[in-house]
Amino acid sequence: MAVRRQFFGLLAASAKPNCSDFSVFSLPSPLYYPEFPAPPRCMKYTIDKKESYTIITIDEKKLDTTVAPDLKSEFVKLNAEGINNLILDLSNVKYTDSSGLSSILIANRLCNSTGGLLVLSGLQDHVMKLITISKLESVLHILPTVEEAIDRVFLHAIERDLTDKE
Repeated sequence: MAVRRQFFGLLAASAKPNCSDFSVFSLPSPLYYPEFPAPPRCMKYTIDKKESYTIITIDEKKLDTTVAPDLKSEFVKLNAEGINNLILDLSNVKYTDSSGLSSILIANRLCNSTGGLLVLSGLQDHVMKLITISKLESVLHILPTVEEAIDRVFLHAIERDLTDKE
């Protein structure tokens, strides 16, 4: 837990900050106060939990090193809760880098390890290009819309049930 100190009306943390460590933090510029850490960047996203699947909508333009760790930890939390079918709506994401792609691959591995499915939907051109260059389009389930992704999750459940009966 971070220890908070009050300096001239400014809030600073003495430990590594996370999004909940700062309630008020307003610095004119890091150039004026280099000893104070900048407030951490928190990922904007929504989670819609249903009975058979969970939709995670990323409300960021970039899925890069500043938000990928938050996304990875969210995937791990959801997996620990027993959620194994995820739909990742990336329709707002215009850019991703290798760390963003890494978080997607972690989610895919977590879902597959529990017999579930990760479906990506709404991929923009740059994100799809990175997945294609990385030769991951055969590994990841990619569909144009969230509705099609929901149908794919139900189809996966039916296929799994049929395979289990055999």
